[in-house]
Amino acid sequence: MTIHGNILTKPNGNKDKFNQSINAVVQTISRGKALVQQLLTFARKTEVLFEPIEVNNIVREVAKMVEATFPKTITFRQQLASPMPTISADSNQLHQSLLNLCVNARDAMPSGGTLCIETEIVYGHVLRKRFHEAREEQYVCISVSDTGIGMDSATRVRIFEPFFTTKDKGKGTGLGLAVAYGIIKSHHGFIDVESEQGRGTTFRLYFGVPVKEVKSHRLTRHETEENLSGDETILLVEDEEMLLEAVRDLLKEQGYSVLTAYDGEEAIELYEREWKNVSLVVSDMGLPKRGGWDVYLKMKEINPHVRAIFASGNIDPEKKVEMAKQGVGNFVQKPYLINDVLRQIRKVLDNQQN
Repeated sequence: MTIHGNILTKPNGNKDKFNQSINAVVQTISRGKALVQQLLTFARKTEVLFEPIEVNNIVREVAKMVEATFPKTITFRQQLASPMPTISADSNQLHQSLLNLCVNARDAMPSGGTLCIETEIVYGHVLRKRFHEAREEQYVCISVSDTGIGMDSATRVRIFEPFFTTKDKGKGTGLGLAVAYGIIKSHHGFIDVESEQGRGTTFRLYFGVPVKEVKSHRLTRHETEENLSGDETILLVEDEEMLLEAVRDLLKEQGYSVLTAYDGEEAIELYEREWKNVSLVVSDMGLPKRGGWDVYLKMKEINPHVRAIFASGNIDPEKKVEMAKQGVGNFVQKPYLINDVLRQIRKVLDNQQN
């Protein structure tokens, strides 16, 4: 199995069938996760993690995702200014905002068209002509444009209202733009829209650039590749068989020895036998028979020094605090982003994060 971005592929004749099955699973999980995340974000129940962000990298990730999943009748263009200053933002929320705008653009072009994502630097004195409260000297602007059906003025004034939608019943929640608006405001940024019926729509997101730029701590490609492999033994606990097999094969390809369990009881029994050989436990939170957190507490009785990473579509911030008190502060988001999983594993195994 090889890694292409965050996509898993097998090098044998079953590659296409394997990829189709994996993609079907990921898409199903993603649909459920997306609605839950939007509801939680709108209700301000999600944890915001500000960190140095290179906007062009986020745009490339989003573009790669939509190009792989949107209809072939839609043409994609990227125009990314370079170099770009870093901003302080929550990468997951920025990612979500851009995906929401891209999905809106897709739905506005049922017969196809062009979707363009651009980045540029806008100076504060220029932006203040539109937003008087803009205080920073520079702003990073991300534009998402489509050549779709556009909106009339009555629709434009309501698009950021929660649950407002012009889509047919069952085809939209009315939360996408409201969530994007809330996210931008929580980042002390601005969102603007231009649209005309029959001539498409352009959304522009503005994020302030700190006076003293936040230094990016992203790994270089060389460092990333060097840090992804290992020879330790990992206990992987996941009740979705196809996901378990995919992640197991990936870890083995990176040099790890992998033990697997499909439910909480099986995980405990296996850990009781093998704990001296297990360097790390990677477990889903929602497991059959016994939940992931209960499994961890039982493992901790067996080995007080057990190290674990938990995976979940969403973990309540209050639950994270409770888990941190028990010595767990390591999480990965589902559906799995492969490089995130590998980086988190190395962080824990190298004692970079407790």
